[in-house]
Amino acid sequence: MKKLRSLPNLLFLLLAASLFLPGAKQAAHWAAFLAVIIMFEIYYLIITFATEENFSGAFAITYGFFIFWEVATRVLGAGNPILVPPPENVFQIFVDNWKLMGSGLVNSLFLLTCGFWTGIIAAVFLGLVIGWIPRLRGAIFPIVKVISPIPPLIYVPYVIAVMPTFYAASIFVLFLGVFWPMLMNVINRVSEMDKRIIDCARALNVSTPTMLFKIVLPYCAPGILGGLSISISISFMILTMAEIIGVGSGIGYFVNRSAANSEYVKVIAGIILISFTVTCLNGLVNLAKKRFLKWI
Repeated sequence: MKKLRSLPNLLFLLLAASLFLPGAKQAAHWAAFLAVIIMFEIYYLIITFATEENFSGAFAITYGFFIFWEVATRVLGAGNPILVPPPENVFQIFVDNWKLMGSGLVNSLFLLTCGFWTGIIAAVFLGLVIGWIPRLRGAIFPIVKVISPIPPLIYVPYVIAVMPTFYAASIFVLFLGVFWPMLMNVINRVSEMDKRIIDCARALNVSTPTMLFKIVLPYCAPGILGGLSISISISFMILTMAEIIGVGSGIGYFVNRSAANSEYVKVIAGIILISFTVTCLNGLVNLAKKRFLKWI
């Protein structure tokens, strides 16, 4: 059995004990918050025994932040209760609004999937072709370099005007947000490919499709998957605006509607849900790297 890092466990016990201290402010029941920190602790114990990596610092900081939040807001009564609510109030939102937040998250992920993955697939395919053909690369790559830094939200007014529905406009904005950066990334990776690999493949007289999809694509795969984590984070920022422009559903819409109604406890809960979702998606990307990029 590996040696257990004890500091996060000690802070976890202190955090759990702080929930039962008398407070200067009234708060929601502590059950939801306690359930969350127990899940944190279980996860920490699992990864501590199952992996060689040391996550004790991250969990210690997380528990320390929760202790400060709990003591400052509920026990001492510091801060505006509307703008800085106790953690019990925030995590109770997940219990009281789980249907609304769950359906919003599903809608957001569907919207994200449609725009994100079509953008990634199109960028990878076109990037391989453009990067492989020198004349095409010379003609198109300068245009890509000019367009890719443009924030996709700039296109919103025009996209709304030309698309048949607000939903289609939102998907297309997400598509643009990931397409141009990934296209430039793939073209760069193909153009910087080691010439010796290309020469060896040509000596074997492989066909162009085989060259692109069995030699060039695996070479570019680490860069493509490496860029997915950044693309996912950027996509969620775009997603919030995409949901505002007319979709009328989704977790980004939930956060913005709550902010408009001055329900900041729901805003914080929505931010936590978005952060958790992005973390899970990035975790899936890391699993994909380990599964499909065994040669790295």
